[in-house]
Amino acid sequence: MRALCSHRAAKERCTSATPEPVDRGEYRTSAGPSTSTDRRSQVSGDPWSVTPTRDPRAVHAVEVHEHLVRLFGSLWALADPELLELSRIRMAQLLGNRSEVACRAHGVPDPPSAKLEHLSNWPTASVFSESERLHLSLTEQFVVDVSGIDPSSAHAVAASSQSSVGALLTALYLLDYGMRSQMVLERLFPENQVLVITGVAACSGGSARSGEDLDGLLRATARLEELDAVTSELIRLRGARVHSCRICKSIRSVAALEAGADEALFDCIDDYEHRNVSERHKVALRLTDAMVTRPAEITDALVEQVRSHFSPRQAVELVADVMRNSCQKVAVALGADAAHVEDGTEHFTLVDGDVVFLGAAATE
Repeated sequence: MRALCSHRAAKERCTSATPEPVDRGEYRTSAGPSTSTDRRSQVSGDPWSVTPTRDPRAVHAVEVHEHLVRLFGSLWALADPELLELSRIRMAQLLGNRSEVACRAHGVPDPPSAKLEHLSNWPTASVFSESERLHLSLTEQFVVDVSGIDPSSAHAVAASSQSSVGALLTALYLLDYGMRSQMVLERLFPENQVLVITGVAACSGGSARSGEDLDGLLRATARLEELDAVTSELIRLRGARVHSCRICKSIRSVAALEAGADEALFDCIDDYEHRNVSERHKVALRLTDAMVTRPAEITDALVEQVRSHFSPRQAVELVADVMRNSCQKVAVALGADAAHVEDGTEHFTLVDGDVVFLGAAATE
């Protein structure tokens, strides 16, 4: 079975070549343009110093980065690109991603200025069509609380724009977590340039390439091995509870259990700040919470905590894991996240990036 809660939105093959980054802000640093005299790169032995002109994922998770570049180009073929661009900008507003609010997707028509001016007031602004209102309503619910989406409403929104509901939700996921990942990495690596959605030329054609690359992204992320199994399981379960993914909440990693995790530890997740959880795990959960809720509010203190408890490669994997796990939002929005077991939990393992379910856990 493929990576957990993944959704293949693939029907047609993209006819263009692999998207190439364009000179429109593909990489950005929160500290301004990088130079050959970059201060951090001059500090010998600093493990957080990577090539300033490169996304940290291009250094520490190469295959993940390659899939993201292609996905950021091909996602526009999953639904009406003009509606997706409105969604992207609205998401940027909601997430507090001011730089992406100002940018425009390369190869996608710019929204009319009147719609941009009134985008934050779309429910009452007369410049938006009924289809656009439906689309923006779904976008906001997807970003803020995906569990509140009625699957029949999602189908109706997709039908209003003649899109596949699975493909539309996959595009929203890529826009949502593409930006969340960017914002977190820009805080953790402020002097490095991070890949942004608007910096990859849109790929014309169909959505098959997106389906293949999404599956590849999820599997490549699952194959990363710098994080220990217990930390990976804690952040997975935290995201599952925030997004109310039923199957994700019901399963347990065999690797984490074999490494010493148990239900007593998992029961601490919801109130981890006040429970018997190691500081390292608390830091991982804090970063997870920030990424899945308010990435613009990551504090300097949290950045320093992450740097103290994790290596750069581990931090990149943590961010990539949260993005991978959050593909569950597509299944939740579709109502396709039912657990395999009625009571108790189910064990799973990973085999070359694929999730393999092993059946219900034994009860004592």
